[in-house]
Amino acid sequence: MCLAILPFKCSQILFPYLFTRRWFKAKGPKRVSNQNLRNFIPLLPNAITLIRKIKTAIQQQLLNSGLLKNRIVKNFVSLGSIQVLNFLFPLFLTPYLVRVVGINHFGLISFSQALITYFVTLNDYGFNLSTTREITLNKGNRSKIVQIYCDTLSTKAFLLGAGFLLFLALVLLLSKHSETVYFYLLSYSMVVGQSLFSVWLFQGMEEMKYISFINALSKVVTLVLILLLVKEQQDYVYVNLLYGCGFIVAGIASLVVAQRRYHLTFRFSKWANIVFQLKEGWHIFISNFSVTLYIKSNIVILGLFASKEIVGFYSIAESVINIVRQVLVVYFQAIYPHICRLVLQVKADIRAFIRKVHIPFSLMVLVGCVMVFALSEYITLFFVGYPQAKVTTVLKVLSIVPFIVVLNIPANQLLLALNHKKAYSRILMAGSVLNLLLNLALSYYFLAIGTAVSVILTELFITVGLYVMLEKNSPTFTRLFNSTAFGKGTPFSKKEGLR
Repeated sequence: MCLAILPFKCSQILFPYLFTRRWFKAKGPKRVSNQNLRNFIPLLPNAITLIRKIKTAIQQQLLNSGLLKNRIVKNFVSLGSIQVLNFLFPLFLTPYLVRVVGINHFGLISFSQALITYFVTLNDYGFNLSTTREITLNKGNRSKIVQIYCDTLSTKAFLLGAGFLLFLALVLLLSKHSETVYFYLLSYSMVVGQSLFSVWLFQGMEEMKYISFINALSKVVTLVLILLLVKEQQDYVYVNLLYGCGFIVAGIASLVVAQRRYHLTFRFSKWANIVFQLKEGWHIFISNFSVTLYIKSNIVILGLFASKEIVGFYSIAESVINIVRQVLVVYFQAIYPHICRLVLQVKADIRAFIRKVHIPFSLMVLVGCVMVFALSEYITLFFVGYPQAKVTTVLKVLSIVPFIVVLNIPANQLLLALNHKKAYSRILMAGSVLNLLLNLALSYYFLAIGTAVSVILTELFITVGLYVMLEKNSPTFTRLFNSTAFGKGTPFSKKEGLR
């Protein structure tokens, strides 16, 4: 069966499931009472069954198409299995928190988590790329690995302390009530946990199974703690602390694995080594921070102009879109190694790959976006518990975002595979600046709708910009669909290939 019908196979699975649920009736959604977690537990087996059916359909269609090597199919299925937990976690926890702590407090939680992301990015400082590379290149040199391990953790400890002082000053500036200050300070526990989690070590040693296991452990701990301890509205103060406890457990687990698996023991490094690490990772940090700015600034800027209730409405809609975008993350990671191999071969291979794999996948994403738009009222009912027009409107506006993002994946991956990293970073930084300016203008006048429009315009700018940069630096993509532009076996020229 052709891969092009994959979107319709997924639709055949989804539509019967959706329209047989008790809240999807011809008269439209009705109010769902504000019940505790027990009302959601019966839905979990159905949700897991639905995800398994979709995954099986995707796997079968990919195998039948004959376009992908077994390695890519396995990557897609393996990565998809890991992301299932990331998919279910917000799908289950968001409705629970909204019902227990209320929209206002949920908005405050979302605002604080977006703010904390800046400090998590500061603490990561690009080590997931720079240190990963150093560890990979020095696998056989134990003394070098020990030095890299200690230098990285020492630098992260310095950034953790410096970041806390900055965060404290920001909290005292933004908060007017002692309870809110207490809530924000407890939120910094998430940065503490992330600073301990040595993702870069496991990536460099190419043992990603530990990342998957520890990530799952963190989410399970967080979920259990929230279900046990968050019972009423006033408990919102502890939500971010409980998230932080999950991260801290993950961080401690990674330190234990590092000690037992690789016999690595942490010792503080010299100040000169810390300064060297800060200089070495500066450019990667700037690039990563630019991405964080255009992804997380939406909620932060909206929170400066709107009430926490409005922030809560927008956060719920954004959570739904982020669930859909998890599929794009899996797809990107699964096909990127294959794209890197194709750029060393012939242009016609890339053309065939994009036509026979990426276009059908894009159609599947488009079907998903249309479904989110059409079923926005029912999705809102599930997450909020009652019909809420403001959430529904924002969700409809944002529903096109995953399709815009999937359109830029070919240009995104080809720029990276052809080693045009500077051009790639330039577009992301420009997109971050544009997003800040648009948010400051549109969120001030139009609140949540303005923020949603800012996201769409920024994603459109980044998509167009990536293709412009690809054409400017390696004019190949615009000719990929033109069979007369080059022969079937035409390889990339040295100028166009990897540098």
